[in-house]
Amino acid sequence: MTNQLIPHDPYRLRLQAATRITDPSKDVAFPQSESASGVADTHFIIHRDGNGASTLALFLEVFMRQEPLIIEVGTNVSRALQSVPDTRRHHIQESDGEAVARAIDWRLERPGTPAIIECGRSLYKSAIEWAHVLSRDPFSGRVPMFFVASEHDREFKVARFARQCGLADVLVVGEAQGSWAGQEIAIPIPRLNKDFEKLIYGEGLSLREAFEHCQNAFTRTAFFQEFVGFGAAVKGRLEG
Repeated sequence: MTNQLIPHDPYRLRLQAATRITDPSKDVAFPQSESASGVADTHFIIHRDGNGASTLALFLEVFMRQEPLIIEVGTNVSRALQSVPDTRRHHIQESDGEAVARAIDWRLERPGTPAIIECGRSLYKSAIEWAHVLSRDPFSGRVPMFFVASEHDREFKVARFARQCGLADVLVVGEAQGSWAGQEIAIPIPRLNKDFEKLIYGEGLSLREAFEHCQNAFTRTAFFQEFVGFGAAVKGRLEG
């Protein structure tokens, strides 16, 4: 059936206006701090078996009060983040023991700007160790650590290891394709639907832009509700 066979509905424009999303962060904004030495929050994303680290970085960016630096370490450049300008984005292909330290050095070139450091699968131990150093004097920065768990992981040993190493803010988030019903530890990452995947991966839009350009009112609104719920849950853990 073509669009020519569908009668014009004068209420469609009204519906589009009513469901338009101009601020996907809504009333959810993550707490932001700055240490005495002037280092803003540095959010680390680590994973071992879980998928969706770059998508998580894409989501976290929206809820930050200031556009963050985004650094990918020991992983391929992600298409999910292609909308981030080079002035805020950095990539380190190597995955040796010093790779995370080099990422932190780049991050500290702009200490007053919050940052997200996404680490490859083999770097979770290194990321935990270096994040702990960043949290201590003389930097004393806040370093929320996000562990992306796979749907088969119910012990979250990596997250426990991070806490044992002295990190105070360790959050477990569950990969989007997982089934997380019946547990209260992992916060499920919302799944990007095909409309948003096309706009972000195919057309290179940011998540904010994708909300504005998605033409399907129900798809747009349903994902928005899930997305805001995710942000509120993360904010609650960060503030708790």
